[in-house]
Amino acid sequence: ITGTRSYTIGPTNLQSENRYLANHHKFILYPGKYEGAIGGKTGWTSKAGYTLVTFAERDGMTLISVIMASDTVDTQYTDTAALLDYGFNNFTLTRLSDASTNELLEESPFFSKYSSLLSTSDSLLSTGTDGYVVLPNSAKLSDVVRDVTFTPLTELVEGENTIGSVIYTYEDRTVGKTDIIYHNVKSSSLPTVSIGQFTSNSSSNNKNSQITTSNKRNLKPFIIIIIFAILIILALLYYFLIVKPRARKRRAYYRRRQARRNNRNYY
Repeated sequence: ITGTRSYTIGPTNLQSENRYLANHHKFILYPGKYEGAIGGKTGWTSKAGYTLVTFAERDGMTLISVIMASDTVDTQYTDTAALLDYGFNNFTLTRLSDASTNELLEESPFFSKYSSLLSTSDSLLSTGTDGYVVLPNSAKLSDVVRDVTFTPLTELVEGENTIGSVIYTYEDRTVGKTDIIYHNVKSSSLPTVSIGQFTSNSSSNNKNSQITTSNKRNLKPFIIIIIFAILIILALLYYFLIVKPRARKRRAYYRRRQARRNNRNYY
């Protein structure tokens, strides 16, 4: 609605003529007046003065500007453009699915820049494709602090399951988030082979060779399950022995720093 330039209300049971409405937001009413403007709302009261809310999008990043207590109509649009320009010129949105952002996940024992735990074709754990980080242009991805949180699930559905999230912070501010996805796929059942198959024809070397090869192939899903269980255990150990203590130390550090600031403010 806020991005619509004009709208016509047709005749009703109480009104026989069309009624024409126009958006009062100049950035929406006149396309091209501000690049990327997609919506907003004007306002005015005697106490608040001229107010203007505007949201604009460029290169996948949407910013919201809120201007209050402007003296004139023109001033609120000038301030809005300046505020949005500052955001677009000084901050950048980076998709975590991009190959260049893999450095954010390399420290984790169960995430890697490869698409699979065991090969490059089948993935069991991954991060969401819509995750992102917004940072000042002067900052590096390596400056971001990562906090992994797991969400207990009572039941796993077939396909994608969100089992947690990764929160990214920079200078104590949240700058991005991505989900941790567990791909629940039906495992292949292990076919059974009767003992008679191994003893019925001792002279059939070719047949025995085929059975041995098939048996090795059937054991592969079982081996994958064992390896996956080991990785889950390692992940839990990593969380409780490294991630959680590190988060506790970080919170304690911030409390001490805040206490020092309070003491300085007191004196």
